[in-house]
Amino acid sequence: DVRLVNGGSPCAGTVEAYKDRWRTVCRGWDREDAAVVCKQLGCGSVIEAPGDGQFGYGPGQGILRYPNCKGSESKLTDCNRSGWRDESCPLSEVAGVICSEHKEFHLTGGPSPISGRLEVKRHNADWNTVCYGNFDLNAAHVVCRGLGYMASKSFLGIQVADKDVGKILTKTFQCKGEESHLTFCPRSSEDKQCTDKTIVSIACCGYKGYRLVNGSDVCSGRVEIQHGDTWGTLCDHQWDLQYANVLCQQLHCGYAVNATTGTYFGEGQGYVRRDHYLCNGAEKTLSECPVSTAVNQQCSHRNDAGVICSVTAQEAGQIRLVDGETPCDGRVEVYNHGSWGRVQDNLWTSNDATVVCRQLNCGEAVHVYKSNRYGEGNSTIWLSRVQCDGREAHLWNCTLSHSNNPAMSKVKASPIGEDVGVLCKGEFSYLLLKSGRKLLFTLDHLKLRLVSDRGECEGRVEVYYNGTWGTVCDDSWDVADADVVCRQLRCGHAIHARASAFFGSGSGKIWLDDLSCSGNESTLWQCPSREWGHHDCSHKEDAGVSCSEFKELRLASETRKCAGRLEMFYNGTWGSVCKNSMYRSTVNIICRQLNCGDSGTEGRESGNIHGTGSGKRMLDKVACHGHESSMWQCPSSPWGEQNCDESEEAKITC
Repeated sequence: DVRLVNGGSPCAGTVEAYKDRWRTVCRGWDREDAAVVCKQLGCGSVIEAPGDGQFGYGPGQGILRYPNCKGSESKLTDCNRSGWRDESCPLSEVAGVICSEHKEFHLTGGPSPISGRLEVKRHNADWNTVCYGNFDLNAAHVVCRGLGYMASKSFLGIQVADKDVGKILTKTFQCKGEESHLTFCPRSSEDKQCTDKTIVSIACCGYKGYRLVNGSDVCSGRVEIQHGDTWGTLCDHQWDLQYANVLCQQLHCGYAVNATTGTYFGEGQGYVRRDHYLCNGAEKTLSECPVSTAVNQQCSHRNDAGVICSVTAQEAGQIRLVDGETPCDGRVEVYNHGSWGRVQDNLWTSNDATVVCRQLNCGEAVHVYKSNRYGEGNSTIWLSRVQCDGREAHLWNCTLSHSNNPAMSKVKASPIGEDVGVLCKGEFSYLLLKSGRKLLFTLDHLKLRLVSDRGECEGRVEVYYNGTWGTVCDDSWDVADADVVCRQLRCGHAIHARASAFFGSGSGKIWLDDLSCSGNESTLWQCPSREWGHHDCSHKEDAGVSCSEFKELRLASETRKCAGRLEMFYNGTWGSVCKNSMYRSTVNIICRQLNCGDSGTEGRESGNIHGTGSGKRMLDKVACHGHESSMWQCPSSPWGEQNCDESEEAKITC
């Protein structure tokens, strides 16, 4: 019930307290009051307690007057306060605080506002860079989340010259990955020097959310972007149909009919983002588009971007689950032609149900029903066949057979089956024990990951349960179990089921043992196993997996590390990359991805540094723009489609 705003971190800013809404703390502010706030927020002790509006007004409405704390209270609202008022506070009396754990950070020097070199500073100190060896992917996720973005999509080290380094932090960040801000990550007590001058660079995954506001429905309106917990608008500078089209597709609203500018949908509120999206039109979401910042442009709420998409909200295909216990449980109904109708399909599968759950933000499908499990509806049958592959974001992206015959709703025994339903994991699911007993548990804190130093889609299997990451024992571990892991993580299928701590031994808990998946489950915890934490293993038996979507890049050479034939690992095998359409910008991205400097050249070299290839060629026409953090983000011909021979294999020297 207390927060700090406008201070650059959760541990500094204008003080606001909550009673029916957020309110500004006003008048009579001193260090004893500030000490309670710092303690309540886990932000250490008081550095400064300005009571003169140093951080400006926050968004709160109304005030809390004269807190009158002694300093020993555990919460600000426990103090002998004067009272809550529905009035404003003069800026000169607005309370603020800077706590000892206040740390600011930003990304700088990158191609867009959401990527670049990480810099951190404490109060009244200089900006410091962060050593790559003192950081990890968990910490990178926390950085992006603290800056208001979703997560880190890449985290790498860049080498810099002594004159460009400045001061480098020598403490190791020990984030779990769940923290809301870098401030709350523990740091090592010992210094770790950055001997090779390799510092952290991060690219984040765009904003938390996008929406259209003040239009006739959810598929038209002023563009608003969620940064952190706050919504703001987008400047209309260079906003056009190509960029608007990507947003319409992202929101399942068809294509862009009109990219509006000015005050077409009225003036918004909050900040105005100056992002300039550089979409090529092939992206599925705006977060996939490169971003630059519009400078020297007039960007106010008189310049709010908007869009009118081709599809209306009703046509966008609303769905719902009815007659179940929760919004994530029930008979499937779809909205069509102005009314809700049923789905009947005797071939209803877990793939179809998974798409429904995903569209409703209900997670994965736990149970799939095609036998009137939730009773027979009495509305029109709108869909009679649904064929999804399970990866679609929206039911209307699947192959569908429609019915618009109202008489079908009166047929009790339909030849195409009965009303279909689904139980999504929503807020709960179960673990199927070997004994046949089902153990219910909440899923808010249940997650899956692969841990290795080689990238995504390969590594030691770890499950987050009961607030702790733990491993899976390799007893009975096989490809069927590994397949479930790969599919759950959107990593394709299993190439290898690894045993005996192939990716190194984990630590802490061993959560699952004696898994016995059929291979068709949506999540690992749907497979029969022992109870959570019950096992007869050590971490020398930690299970791992190599999935088909694991990708790796190398320069193959007999003598050199950063020069050779460009090869990639995909779907369990190595192959070469063709040089067609490969310009200097692509070569530079590849060198940076391999930590081999910032630039390079493509072409044959004297001597035998490139070796002999395997004959398999996997990728062609790779054409990076220069802003990408890895080659995997660059446009190319489809995987496996190429028209080149050995003489056209890319050979790179960084």
